[in-house]
Amino acid sequence: MNISGELLAQSATLGLELVDELTNGSLVGASSVTVSLASVPARVLTPTMFLVGRSRWVFENLSPSDEVQLAVQADTYFSETLETNQTVATLADPGGITVPSVAAPPSLVQVRLRPRTGYPFQGSLTRVTGSVLLAGVPVAGASVAVTPRYQDPVDPTISDPGTPVFNTLTSDDGQFVAWLFPNIDQDHPTPVAFDLAVTSGAHTGSLTNQPLVPQTVNGVTVALI
Repeated sequence: MNISGELLAQSATLGLELVDELTNGSLVGASSVTVSLASVPARVLTPTMFLVGRSRWVFENLSPSDEVQLAVQADTYFSETLETNQTVATLADPGGITVPSVAAPPSLVQVRLRPRTGYPFQGSLTRVTGSVLLAGVPVAGASVAVTPRYQDPVDPTISDPGTPVFNTLTSDDGQFVAWLFPNIDQDHPTPVAFDLAVTSGAHTGSLTNQPLVPQTVNGVTVALI
């Protein structure tokens, strides 16, 4: 920063690099981060913060004695809430993302965000999309697991469940989207079908051995019971 001919250097406390899980690049669209006191999440803080490029948030003036929560929101992505000095599991990284303490030296933490319905997916991407309903009403926040099935190496008329299982959630409108890539560990790498398991509280629903058309959208509806 240059003021009246003098160069001022400011030290950041923390940085968050928001990354698109699908493209491994910058986010599509706008993002925001709300900072609150970890011990009192309802208490919103107002540190100096600014956006560098399209999706890197930099924070200054965070107190080294007060850990904070960081609520990340972005257009067409699932929101995530992180906490300094903690490891938190996210949709894109179920093993957890570790954010250092505010008392630690400054660091830049990568946060991958999972696209949701409304994201501008490439038309050639193999996707499973659908609606989750309970008594005809869309269900938000339901857990969805999509298991790819591959052609059996011995009997080509049947398919076998494989990996990786794609775990996601429904959006506020009860919609979900998952994408499936070929698995080179399989004798026939391209999935030919899929299984679907949905859970919301005590309610469940499932579909088994649904045909999968590659490089397009495969739509389904799941009614919970």
